[in-house]
Amino acid sequence: MKSNLDTDLFNALIAETAIVIVGVELRFGEYEPSWLRYTDCDVPFYFSGDRYAPRGIEIASIEQYSDLSVDGCTIIVPDLDDNVSSFLMAGDYLGSWCYARFAALASSGAKIGEDALWRGILNDYDIDAGQVSLELVSELILWQKRSLRKTTASCPWAFRGIECGYAGASTSCNKSYERCVQLSNSDNFGGFRWLPAVAEQEIRWGGTG
Repeated sequence: MKSNLDTDLFNALIAETAIVIVGVELRFGEYEPSWLRYTDCDVPFYFSGDRYAPRGIEIASIEQYSDLSVDGCTIIVPDLDDNVSSFLMAGDYLGSWCYARFAALASSGAKIGEDALWRGILNDYDIDAGQVSLELVSELILWQKRSLRKTTASCPWAFRGIECGYAGASTSCNKSYERCVQLSNSDNFGGFRWLPAVAEQEIRWGGTG
């Protein structure tokens, strides 16, 4: 995940003069009462106005690739009070969104700036010895989902079924668009009737001829 850093923040990081604070937001559920926010700071810290509780979190690894591989991130969260593990064991939170942020502080304690560090989806976790290891993957993992419906020239709906909607006197259908027209039911045709015409044809993108 790449970000355009504020100039002051960027300069402070390059000069290695800033104190870096990391915060993690775990969105276990759709609404904020079930979102957990922790920081590696030893006192509560505020990112974008939201309070992050001290917990000694650690960004164990961030893996980024230049090819089509899916980026990954591992976050270690101390959990001696079982606060995180109790959430994970109480429901199915795989697929939940997780966000990591960082802030840079001057030696005086004044905040120089903050920005996003990582955004991803909870893919797996491990609970062991008073800590929780969260394995995150980037949202590019969503591109790997497969369609539940195949593209066909014939209609996929069951004849006289809910999607078909035909309620006439005919008792048969060969699933073709022509038959749907004969039955005055072409508005509910579920196939791609132009598919045979474009099959095996060379498709030119961006041209006019």
